[in-house]
Amino acid sequence: MIRLRTAAICICLDQDSNLEEDIAPFFATVEGRSPSGFKCSGKIDPHAYLYIEPTGNLAIDVEDVLNALVDSIDRGLLQPTVRRVDLQGAINLVDTWISTRDFYQWCKERGLETGEVCEKYDTCEFSIFDHAYHNANDLRKFYEAPFCVGEHADWRPARPFGSTISEDEYDQMLRENILLKMGLVPDRTVEQRPIQAKERNVLLAIIGVLCNEAKIDVGRHAKSAALIKSMSDLMGVTIGETTIEDKLKLVAEALAKRRT
Repeated sequence: MIRLRTAAICICLDQDSNLEEDIAPFFATVEGRSPSGFKCSGKIDPHAYLYIEPTGNLAIDVEDVLNALVDSIDRGLLQPTVRRVDLQGAINLVDTWISTRDFYQWCKERGLETGEVCEKYDTCEFSIFDHAYHNANDLRKFYEAPFCVGEHADWRPARPFGSTISEDEYDQMLRENILLKMGLVPDRTVEQRPIQAKERNVLLAIIGVLCNEAKIDVGRHAKSAALIKSMSDLMGVTIGETTIEDKLKLVAEALAKRRT
C-alpha cells in the first residue's frame, strides 16, 4: 500500500529523477534511521517523503497528480484501501491509502512511467512488512505458548494478561527456554504443587478399592491401621500408626461420597 501524498511525490520524482536532489536538503536535520532501515541523509527513504513539503515545479506536479487521484477516487475509478475524510468529506491525502498495484496501473493508463523511486518505495515497503511479520510472529508464539521467547536474548515479552503465574515463575520459564534453545538442560528443582481436593478424593478412593481387594476393612480404623503398619515395616517403609488411622478415616469418607 502507499499513501496518496507519497504516491504523488514518488511518481513525480520518477518523471524527473534530478528533482530528488532538490529535496535532499529537507532530510539534512533528520537523525538516525527510518523504520525501513534506510539512512535519511544521502539515501532518502521514500517513506519519509510524507514529512516534506514540495516546492517549485515539484509542488505544482504533485498537486496536479493529487487532484487527479482524488478525482479518480470520487468517480469510482480508483478504490482506496483505507479512506479517510475530514468533517466536510474532503479526502485526507496523508491518511488515505491505495494499493501500489492499483496505483501503478493508474499511472500506466495515463502514460506515467514508474521508475527508481517507486521501486525503492516497494523495497522499503517489503522491509517494513517483513519486520512486521516477524514481530507479529514473535507475539503470536508468545501468546499461544508462553514458554517461547523472541530471537534476541534482550527481548523479554510481558507476562500474559490475566496469567496466574508470578513474575518470578515467568522469568524462570523464560530462562529455562533460552537454555533449552542452546541445547542445555536447565538445572531445576521441581516444586511439589498442592493436591487439589478432587484429585485427593480420587486417590483416597483408589486406596479404598485396593484395601478392599486386600481384605482390609477401612471402617475399622484402629485394627486396619495396625495391620498396615506391620506390612509397611516389612517393606522397610516408615509410617506412623496414628497417621495411617487418620488417612483410613479419610478413605472411608471418600468411598462413601463415591457410592452416593
